Amino acid sequence: TIAVSEVYYQMRSYSEALTVLDSASLSSKIQNPQFENQCRKIDVQLNGVDKNQDLYSNSLNTIRSGNSVSSQEQQSVQQTKDEIVAVLQENKMYDEEIHLRKQSIEFNTKLNNLAEVSKDRVAISKNLDAKGETSAAIKEAEEAVRIVTTIDNPLTEASAFLSVAGLYEKNGQTNKALSAYKKYSDAITRKEAQSESRLIEKSELIRKQKDIEEYTKDVSIGQQTVFRQQLVIYGLLGIILIIGVTSFFIYKNAQASKLANRLLALKSLRGQMNPHFIFNALNSVNQFISQQDERTANQFLSEFAMLMRLVLENSQEDFIPLQKEQEILSLYLKLEHYRFRDKFDYEIKVDENVNPEAIQIPPMLIQPYIENAVWHGLRYKNEKGKLLLHFYRQNRHLVAEITDDGIGRQRSAELKTENQKKHNSTGLKNIEERLAIINKVYQLDYRVHIEDRKNNGTQVSVYLPFIKQS
Repeated sequence: TIAVSEVYYQMRSYSEALTVLDSASLSSKIQNPQFENQCRKIDVQLNGVDKNQDLYSNSLNTIRSGNSVSSQEQQSVQQTKDEIVAVLQENKMYDEEIHLRKQSIEFNTKLNNLAEVSKDRVAISKNLDAKGETSAAIKEAEEAVRIVTTIDNPLTEASAFLSVAGLYEKNGQTNKALSAYKKYSDAITRKEAQSESRLIEKSELIRKQKDIEEYTKDVSIGQQTVFRQQLVIYGLLGIILIIGVTSFFIYKNAQASKLANRLLALKSLRGQMNPHFIFNALNSVNQFISQQDERTANQFLSEFAMLMRLVLENSQEDFIPLQKEQEILSLYLKLEHYRFRDKFDYEIKVDENVNPEAIQIPPMLIQPYIENAVWHGLRYKNEKGKLLLHFYRQNRHLVAEITDDGIGRQRSAELKTENQKKHNSTGLKNIEERLAIINKVYQLDYRVHIEDRKNNGTQVSVYLPFIKQS
């Protein structure tokens, strides 16, 4: 019933969506808590924002009158706020959203829910900026940063620093923007460290679970032995049955553990965006500033912020549309071209029979090969080189072909320092491990072919199985 109602809701047929819910039985409504949320969401659309803002305020007053607030009550208030905010944002009702979020700040401050307070202040800052009140927007964003630095929440901290950095940049405060982007980068690094720590904890938990299973198995065998001594024939049959069932579940648990480990490893590898590029990018901004090239520094910062936003948005996804990956790679190449504009030009080519919106690929899979082409092939070339990124179909694969006319792998290896060799090896090894895990988990056939060109340069072909967006 809720699913049918949601279909009408997405079609903006709100009355029909409510009629479907009303037709459900009383027992269904009581047993399914999602009914209340769906009704409230439809009510926002049917009765407008003002009535529901009053309901939201009344909910806050009712909760304040009690001695404590349950997690279910907090969740209900948050859902109501989110539904009203969605309508306010759709209609660009900036003042109304600011008023609503100030109520939320008061509520969450009393609950010491500082992460939500910081998020609301960031949202208020965005509304003020949209109204053209940049100074007030910066003040709100700075307050969000001050609050979030008192708690251990790197993801919320990263969002606050990214917001204030964008406002500093817009207001021409380049040094402050650079400092904020560095703190944003630090927060992302700490978030990745936390993810790695959780991965270790989960691995330890899986190991302990296996120990418990082994101990349980030993106890079970002992009990089966006593039972077999008492009832020989029935005991033997019981042992066979128990061993069969136990073996089946042990096998299923082992398979589930393997899958969980592979998915955790894949998530960890996917989050390892090369910090080498981030630090070099920030150093480039310093260089532009020292050269008093403020316009280029601001332009570089703007493109860099956009790239960081895209990477952050897609870092939790196993697969994203080719169109998004193409946008990320285009921004990355644009930034590298800022730094080495006298070393190479580039072109991104997509064949007409390739639909970037319909095809799914793993995020940040192609970028390391482009980085290798720029840093180890084209950068050392005396004359200006060319890099071509070409997407085309070949049988059941989408091929991403990176071609450069740089100095070639052999000459590049001769010029590399030991540190560069180690960095390059680690980056490509991470990609190989990631492809191996994806192939095992999803039963796919990702592979990479690297070829030295006759007249110097390198050609890397990444074969990506066709995965259409569902």
